[in-house]
Amino acid sequence: MKKFEHFLEKKIDLLFIWAGKHRYKVFLFSLLSSLVIILSFFPYFNLFLDTSVLIFLIFTFASILFQIRARQVIFIGILLLVIVALLHLAGVYESAETVANLIYGVFVVGTLKAVFEND
Repeated sequence: MKKFEHFLEKKIDLLFIWAGKHRYKVFLFSLLSSLVIILSFFPYFNLFLDTSVLIFLIFTFASILFQIRARQVIFIGILLLVIVALLHLAGVYESAETVANLIYGVFVVGTLKAVFEND
């Protein structure tokens, strides 16, 4: 148990160091995400800013601001597909359908990043 606590403390320290280095990106990301969420409560904006579009926009902001590579985005999509399969096998069909709808947005972001990356 002591080794796990030490491992966890090291990871938390690394997280705080990362957040300190990228504090402006974290602030901008939280500001943009909050702005989109608040905008979704306004009349007429809430007609096209539903939950899946909000998550898609926030994920797009995160992938652009934090420079997540296309491989990592596509890996996240595949990981979400596995989660959908597990939810479907568990009989939680509504949650599986919701996550499956979000996977399309993840793959769109991954494909666009793959097309426009210079690597």
